[in-house]
Parts: sequence; structure tokens; C-alpha cells
Amino acid sequence: MADTTVTIDVRNCAASQAPGFPDAVLFGGPAIHSYCYQFAGGSGGSPGDVTEKKDGNKKTIDINMIADSAYYRLTAVLIGNDPQNQLSVKSLHSNSATIEDKNDQLESNAYYCVVFEDISAGANGVSIACAPRISNVP
Repeated sequence: MADTTVTIDVRNCAASQAPGFPDAVLFGGPAIHSYCYQFAGGSGGSPGDVTEKKDGNKKTIDINMIADSAYYRLTAVLIGNDPQNQLSVKSLHSNSATIEDKNDQLESNAYYCVVFEDISAGANGVSIACAPRISNVP
């Protein structure tokens, strides 16, 4: 069972058509759609952010996609700004992933980048990136 759960909702429309959803960063192919996303859950100040009290006990963070798997596939979870090497991706599936946090060092600005691919007909394999923060605090 995860210590923290985060969900991400991905949509193929501009943020202006989905209040509360920021526009997504696209790469990997010419986009025929606009995309937006929204995180929910987590334990930090903003949705999707995770803050853990550093106590030396490993923590797990489950990431679940809320999107039609006929159109979107989770293709990667990238870890960034992790100088203490606290974070690692433990599992990756087409609609979910798990990050492990060693949680034995302080870290304030690490992040994870969730990458989805639009696999619908005519989408040209465009990828969508979204990145919240993970912190280990005293």
C-alpha cells in the first residue's frame, strides 16, 4: 500500500476549455490537439506535490492516470533535481507508476515528470509531460 497517492487527469483540449487544468508541455511529434492536465492528491502544498517527514523509512508514491487507456499510455516517469539520490521509479505500467523515496536525507526541490503518449488515431505519437515536486523535510 502506498504512503501517498497522486492522480493525473489528461485531456485533449486547451486549458481554456477545462478550468483548473494548465496546458501541457508537448514533445516528440507534431501535435494535432492541445492538451491539458490536472494533478490531485499528494501530501504537499499543491496538488501532486509530495512532502515526507525525513525519518529513514522508505516511502512509496503511487501515480494513477485518470484518462481513457484507449487514447493515452503512461510511458515514463523521470526524476529530476535529486542530488541526494532519494527517488527511484519502482514500477511503470500503461496507466500507473510507483516511485520509492529512500527518505533518509533532506531534499527540498526534487521533482518527478510524468510522461504520457497520445496513442489515438492520427495523434502522431505526441508525448505530454507534467512535473510536480517531492520534498523530504526535517
